[in-house]
Amino acid sequence: QTVKKIMAQIDSNETKNENDENEQKSVNHKISEVKIGAIPNGKSIFVDPKRMTFKQNGRDRKWDLVESMSAVAALCYHADKKSFLFVKQFRAPVYYNRMKTGTLDDPKANNKDDPGHQVGCTIECIAGLLDKPELTPLQTVQEELKEEVGYDVPKESIEFITNYRQAVGILGTQTKI
Repeated sequence: QTVKKIMAQIDSNETKNENDENEQKSVNHKISEVKIGAIPNGKSIFVDPKRMTFKQNGRDRKWDLVESMSAVAALCYHADKKSFLFVKQFRAPVYYNRMKTGTLDDPKANNKDDPGHQVGCTIECIAGLLDKPELTPLQTVQEELKEEVGYDVPKESIEFITNYRQAVGILGTQTKI
């Protein structure tokens, strides 16, 4: 049985993909001249570190956390290909953690079964931050689908199915799927 709608359903009758000719196109992320330092003036538009103090069952507690923006993610099913669509993206924190642990060039830590694998890259759902106040979550999903996989998906083909919380030990931000 074919999945009817799981966030965004794509078929050739309702969408145009400008990237079809380059579907297997791989982006090579050549990372160099990496420097790690403090955030200038301790301010970022994306994250705001905080310390929360509270009592839990009568006991004083403290927790360091990071305030960040909520996001949307698309579990995107391509009806013609009978496949879900994901994106491969470079993520600096993943690269940083590999660098910090000294495993950038460790063949055991690399996915040797995936010739397109690159250190610091992840395979993930199409997603984006809710960082444009003028856009609704639905409009943000449409924008991300166009930007990340090249599809114009009509709002009638998009269905919100759930919310979840990310990195609950430090962020706890909400993502709408």
